[in-house]
Amino acid sequence: MTIELYHWEPTGDSAKALIGLHEIGVAFTGRYVDVLKFEQYRPEHLALAPAGQVPVLVHDGEVFNEPRLLLEYLADAFPQAKLAPRDAGGWYDVQDWVRFADAQLNDAVRLLGWHAIMLPEMSTADRTAFEQKFAGVPVKEQQAGWAAVVRDAESTENKLENARGRVREALARMEPVLAKSEWLLGGVHSIADINAFALAWPLPKLMPDEVNAQKTPGVKNWLQRMAARPAFKAAMSARRAAGEVPRFAPA
Repeated sequence: MTIELYHWEPTGDSAKALIGLHEIGVAFTGRYVDVLKFEQYRPEHLALAPAGQVPVLVHDGEVFNEPRLLLEYLADAFPQAKLAPRDAGGWYDVQDWVRFADAQLNDAVRLLGWHAIMLPEMSTADRTAFEQKFAGVPVKEQQAGWAAVVRDAESTENKLENARGRVREALARMEPVLAKSEWLLGGVHSIADINAFALAWPLPKLMPDEVNAQKTPGVKNWLQRMAARPAFKAAMSARRAAGEVPRFAPA
């Protein structure tokens, strides 16, 4: 059995796949793709993922390039890891949490992280060079997406407030559950937790007034439990960026 994972920094969708593989405990080869250098648009990567997406899983020669389905695939392909319930009702609950977290947190956290962490690190010259790079993105629909979040200063604050609102909605559903149980499915750790945590672990830094021990103790304790798991620590070893600050791409 051979497994390769083409991934970026351990945030967002790349974090999901990295944590999932380490939870399963199977050997795999990591292939780092630097999305801020637009390596996802190199011809060899586009051969695997025509839209330039990461992560991409290659399992025994088969390519799986839909990032938001990879955890579900891993749970099915490696049932011995018990990352998802085997009964229909339990599987429904897993998928419900996965779809909810993706809809509420994926784009929102990425946008907040880009504006709170990445843009302040960039000089005017850096931003100009970055814009010139994404102008050459060969996947035109993605080029428009990058441009919308990098250049559209007028609506930036509205977009950020909308993102914060989506995070608050997610917290409003997660907190009552995690205040009473260790995991999103109750007493069972699953891909529902991995999926949501991969998106949510930067939130104490991005929204400290909303995610803290006083306001969301259930979520905060859950984040700490997830961060203490060996799989997350192993996933973090895939970092290439200096320091411990999470990294984000705008689109």
